[in-house]
Amino acid sequence: MKNRGSHFVLVHGACHGAWCWYKVAAQLKSTGHKVTALDLAASGIHPKQVHEVHSLSDYVEPLLDYMASLPPEKRVTVWAESAYLLPWRGFLRRFLLQSSPQHSCLVLTSASR
Repeated sequence: MKNRGSHFVLVHGACHGAWCWYKVAAQLKSTGHKVTALDLAASGIHPKQVHEVHSLSDYVEPLLDYMASLPPEKRVTVWAESAYLLPWRGFLRRFLLQSSPQHSCLVLTSASR
């Protein structure tokens, strides 16, 4: 059966992992959406160690790699969460558009505070 919902890529904030999206992911999936929750570098179960992350670019590398792996015609909604939105203000939008210009992408951000 073909999934007719949207594809949400859920991105955690600092000191979290993909696990923090489990309730949101379950709700989205139950309404027919495809959901991908990623662990950023040195977070959750991602194998990179914190001393190997030297920049915000290193930190979001798993997201960029995932976006680059999608077919060119794939449309996704990236939902990024952070207490103060500092990692995501403008950076995520700019980085995704530069790194994955062939994808149609909507970026949502939410604050957990």
